[in-house]
Amino acid sequence: MSSPSPSAEAQAQFFAALKQQLPDLKSQAQFHAFQAAFEAFRGVMNSIFRESIIAEKEAMDALGKAFDVAKQATKITNQLADSPEAATSKTAEDFKQPPAEFQEYDVQRALFTELVMLSSLDDLTEWYRKNRNRIDLVRSASLRNPLLDAIREKKLTFEQASAPNGKDQP
Repeated sequence: MSSPSPSAEAQAQFFAALKQQLPDLKSQAQFHAFQAAFEAFRGVMNSIFRESIIAEKEAMDALGKAFDVAKQATKITNQLADSPEAATSKTAEDFKQPPAEFQEYDVQRALFTELVMLSSLDDLTEWYRKNRNRIDLVRSASLRNPLLDAIREKKLTFEQASAPNGKDQP
């Protein structure tokens, strides 16, 4: 039996606490290295609890590699912070942008607020076009799905309101 997924608010609180506890975690690449290290650490601890020496050694090796990746990610992050124009690829963005997980809840809330204010299908279409990049910042399913559902519902409401007699057109 798997545990239920945390709520969007619980995830936001977790990431806010993580941001506070790791103030020098500055990039998406560093965040990915942190996640890998955390998973390896969990593997070490579970192996110890299971008394599995082989699995413990494998997890310790993975943890050491995760630390090496974190050091490399930090080095590249700092280099690109000093000269951000040095790299412009999508991959380089992971070293230049803060972790999306630290901001996606706030972005989602702002988008919801803006969505409520829209009063026509044209407004919605224009808003969506202008905010597509911000919408894409909301990656966690527990945050993204309700946002996309609300956008679809708003679109359907506008389409139904514009149809003759309030009914769908053939």
